[in-house]
Amino acid sequence: MDRNGDGLLEDSRGAPARFTLITQIGQTAVERGAAVVRDELKKIGLTVDVVALEGNAVVQRLITGQGYEATYFHVGMTDTDPALTQDYWLSSGSFHVWNIGQKTPATAWERQIDELMARQTSSLDERERKGLFDEVQRIFAEHLPIVHFAAPRIFVAASARVTNLTLAVQRPQLLWSADTIAVRH
Repeated sequence: MDRNGDGLLEDSRGAPARFTLITQIGQTAVERGAAVVRDELKKIGLTVDVVALEGNAVVQRLITGQGYEATYFHVGMTDTDPALTQDYWLSSGSFHVWNIGQKTPATAWERQIDELMARQTSSLDERERKGLFDEVQRIFAEHLPIVHFAAPRIFVAASARVTNLTLAVQRPQLLWSADTIAVRH
């Protein structure tokens, strides 16, 4: 609530509603993204202090789970199969950046995700695997330990002579199906 009419929110004790958002210095897209978060939240009266740190310092804070309130960080998932990204999804995973360093799930919903991922990775039925991961994503969205932002704008170019190109979000955007590409003479 804006108790003093200055356009910024305060908590019940009158202290400004603010938090620090750490990000990685030298990563232009990440720094710009953090600035967008700051600017958009300011519009609703929330103050965000963006602090850019060296990459190793950001990772160290993530690993220890200390020294930050929030972080704007690029998670470099390179595989679309969730069975190959279990370090992220499982509560005991080394890249499970919320409730980090757990031996067992900290919450009932994390336990549920662990159970669903175990079933998902052991199933050979593609439809069942998709359904199980859909449920993982539903639970994740319900509890939202991490806010994912949309994919960045990607610009690609190719000669008009190159045919059968199919754009992909993952890198390399035009070469992921190289066996179908042809060149007209």
